[in-house]
Amino acid sequence: MNTVLFVFKFRSLRYFLFLGLALSALVLTPESVRAQSRDERHTDSGGEGPTHLVLTYKSTVANRVAFRAFMETKGVTQFEQWKQAGVMKNYLILFSSFVNEQLPDMWVVIDFEKFVDVTKWQEIECKFPGGLSQEGLSLATPRTCVYADRN
Repeated sequence: MNTVLFVFKFRSLRYFLFLGLALSALVLTPESVRAQSRDERHTDSGGEGPTHLVLTYKSTVANRVAFRAFMETKGVTQFEQWKQAGVMKNYLILFSSFVNEQLPDMWVVIDFEKFVDVTKWQEIECKFPGGLSQEGLSLATPRTCVYADRN
């Protein structure tokens, strides 16, 4: 019985010691290390800092190889043209290595210099849903498009 009580006290002591260290780290953290909101990070640019979109796409298993081949050639060429035209600052195309019914087959992360630059992508979306041409749309479907803060 003494052993059980000792183990309980020892675990409680470790817990309170850990809790005390964690709380003191929070209290003693310098202001410069404190997490900042997106607006605080970009006060020098009027709160108009970088913005990112993450798009996802799904293809059927039968079209997966053709969709990947399309994106490695015509798809990436189109994204590169948009980048050179100033529609976006940069982009990253990620294609899943494995078939997975629940997850997307491809993700595209688009980086914009400022939030207002997203309107350029919205104009693209009117003619190229998800950034895909008619050929691309015959091979896959754009599923989601969300804003992300990567900073």
